[in-house]
Amino acid sequence: MYLEANVLIAVQSDIWEGLHSLQFLFLGSNLINEVSPGAFSSVPLLEVLGLQNNNISEIHINMFTGLPFMSQLDLSSNPITAIESSSFSPMTRLCLDLVQH
Repeated sequence: MYLEANVLIAVQSDIWEGLHSLQFLFLGSNLINEVSPGAFSSVPLLEVLGLQNNNISEIHINMFTGLPFMSQLDLSSNPITAIESSSFSPMTRLCLDLVQH
């Protein structure tokens, strides 16, 4: 699902209800500054998540809970200043992009 450049400012936990088989989600180039804990838990088959080029400043421990199949997470070009330990576990197949451009 492509929702890039849509002026989204937050990702809430109930927004993906009914999309249980979603595997690819692209939310880049928005204004997202808040991702609620468990925001993606209703899409457990998600493999690729693009959150690049937003305004995310902190990565919290429960932000990506319930995503055992996540293999690619793009958080590049966000003003990230803090990442809580274990924020990306148990995503054992994860390829993470945190590069600042």
